[in-house]
Amino acid sequence: MHQGKLKIIENIVIAAAFVALIGAPLALEMINIRPGPELVENRRLAEAPRLDAGLADFPKAFEPYFNDHFRLRNPLIVMEKYVTARVLNMSPSSKVIIGKGDWLFSGEGDAIKNFTGDPPLTQDEMYAWAKVIQERCRWFKARGIHYMMVVVPEKQTIYPEFMPDNIKPCAPSQSRLENLINYLRANTQADIIHLRPALMDAKTSHQLYLYRDTHWNYEGAYVAYEQIVTMLSNQFPGLAPIPRAKFKMMPNTINDGDLVNLMGLTGIYSENWEKLEVAEPRARVVDASQYDLASITQERYQAHATEIDDPKLPKAVMYRDSFSTILMPMLSEHFRRIVYIWNANYKAEWGCDFDPTIIAKEKPDVFIEEFVERKIGDIPTNWTIREMK
Repeated sequence: MHQGKLKIIENIVIAAAFVALIGAPLALEMINIRPGPELVENRRLAEAPRLDAGLADFPKAFEPYFNDHFRLRNPLIVMEKYVTARVLNMSPSSKVIIGKGDWLFSGEGDAIKNFTGDPPLTQDEMYAWAKVIQERCRWFKARGIHYMMVVVPEKQTIYPEFMPDNIKPCAPSQSRLENLINYLRANTQADIIHLRPALMDAKTSHQLYLYRDTHWNYEGAYVAYEQIVTMLSNQFPGLAPIPRAKFKMMPNTINDGDLVNLMGLTGIYSENWEKLEVAEPRARVVDASQYDLASITQERYQAHATEIDDPKLPKAVMYRDSFSTILMPMLSEHFRRIVYIWNANYKAEWGCDFDPTIIAKEKPDVFIEEFVERKIGDIPTNWTIREMK
């Protein structure tokens, strides 16, 4: 008898749980609650179908809307992705590599090719790079402008020991990045800053890249800043990096990261990092909207500029990507005026890498071109869209 009562209770509990599970979405719909977390999706969710669309077409239009707006959709998707990543140690995204410990790495573009060195860059590819870079050097030199290139190493280039054991790194001498930089140094007049050696030295005392993001942290950015300003001092002797001790350290916590977002796990992880801020900044932000493309609406992709009232300082234009975002306040302390342009905007808009008309307007003393290692497989184009005058 006692076992019979327990069985009845067990069946009631199971039935109640089943009813609650299937009824939860309807209940949440009725009280208009959407449980989190929010997903970061690079697409627009399906819109509700119009009631006047016709009875025959309504079910077909309603299904994608329901699939996108099902009230338990987000937590169920996040749960599936979390189990895949944390329990099965498999990446829910083909663009993300799960490394050892808490480390995530980019698998986008040529990131894996650059890490393994397979296939190597061909002589034709390196020649194409050198041809364009040397043409740029000549063009800038004819206008009295110094040209500088900064290549940012991928996180796995600096921390290969945290990559999965099944993805083997190549020897530095076989690296696509090393080979390209050596080739460009031998065959162009560009000042090329190769950050890998300095970052490898600095990693023994500081963590330089974020665990769950492709980017460096402020410590890594400071290493790059120090190298850039030191190189610039060869052309502009009055420049010198601000000592690390003169930066303020501000504790900070981030709850996302581009790699976490790609896996659909935004807000699930957090990471502490220290922001470095110039203790007594001189540079002030000024308007640079004249260089914004009409198609660019997000602030991070828009042009930025700063100025300092010091005629002895040089002027600059810097073509950059996301690695320079936390680098900009540091560099700005060394220029009378510097304009930062997100270089990918022009390739997307015009099919070329660069708009020389910006140089004509700004008349800088130095042009800095920064990009990340994974882009070395994309042979740069010359200025074929906008005439070089």
